[in-house]
Amino acid sequence: MTNRHFPLFLAKPMDPHRTMQGEDSQQWAVYAAEQSIKPGRQFGDTGEVQQFIDDILASRAWQERFPRMKKVEVSGRKGVDDHPLVGRRTYSYGGPRGRMPYAEGMISLHENMGFETVVLHELAHCVSPQFVGDPSGVKKGALGFNSPQHGHGPYFRASFSWLCEHFGSDGTHSELWDAYRHYQVPAAPVDELWKALEQSAHWEGVLQAMHDEEEPSLPKQPEADGQRDAPGAAALGAPGLESMWWGSFLWEARVLAHRTTKTEVARRVSLVTRCKTADVTRIENYRQPPEDPAERLLAFQMGVVLGADPRWMLTAQHLFRMELGARMKDLEKLNRHWVAHVRWMNRALRQRPPYWRVSGHR
Repeated sequence: MTNRHFPLFLAKPMDPHRTMQGEDSQQWAVYAAEQSIKPGRQFGDTGEVQQFIDDILASRAWQERFPRMKKVEVSGRKGVDDHPLVGRRTYSYGGPRGRMPYAEGMISLHENMGFETVVLHELAHCVSPQFVGDPSGVKKGALGFNSPQHGHGPYFRASFSWLCEHFGSDGTHSELWDAYRHYQVPAAPVDELWKALEQSAHWEGVLQAMHDEEEPSLPKQPEADGQRDAPGAAALGAPGLESMWWGSFLWEARVLAHRTTKTEVARRVSLVTRCKTADVTRIENYRQPPEDPAERLLAFQMGVVLGADPRWMLTAQHLFRMELGARMKDLEKLNRHWVAHVRWMNRALRQRPPYWRVSGHR
């Protein structure tokens, strides 16, 4: 049987409340583009960040473009979080909250990420369109929406670029549009962003009205291979990190993105390392990162087969290619698209290197 390589794992809406965000192979390029502009000033504490946000929300430019978002509350984070999804890593996050259409947002900022660029990144999460595309999935009794906006998609990138251009203090902040193009993850044109925001606000209102009328009923997801016995599968429809476990990034890539079997993944991994279906099951079921180097190598190879984001496997899953002794010529047998992506990103990074780095995701 010929080995047809899986495509890179790109973001696809898999159910009404989740997008495949963490493992998306675009994420490395998105972060690299952002880190190729200077980070801007560093804030001393969350009070300074809150004042920065309040000044932005009070500005004429903000009120003309994001008039519905009236308040964004900033909180701080310290130390490291020991979580099976993100590992012992620092991270920040932001987004809208409350009733739809959203009028409030929140930002949780780690103390090591108190840079202007990171703050504007999280602010962009608060105001980016939440729902775009064909709204045909919206109906009473099934509040699904078949086209949720991916967390770091083109409308997020447009929102972030616009915010950097208007509120970033460093001269390089206006270059973010070009940086995204350099890494081949362009932002949406601004006129399309404004239209998408109006569309999203409309459907947010529709969804909120449906929630107010009746108890939400999510569409039942078809069972795929491995879905019955996957840890946390019962909570799959719930948003947030609480429904994740360490091996979930592989399980989701296999079941939800590629809809392939454990047998097929094992067959492909076996091109370089002996692997059985039981091995795939065991790796996918790890709730914490395995300590055995052989198990970690197997997990890494499974990730390559499934086209997972290289940077995500490094920073969130703690799978280091060099440490594991994974050779590129072997990985090319598993997924030549993945290897080509890594080589292309390394060339792009040399051409437009980062000004700054941060440990953790945002």
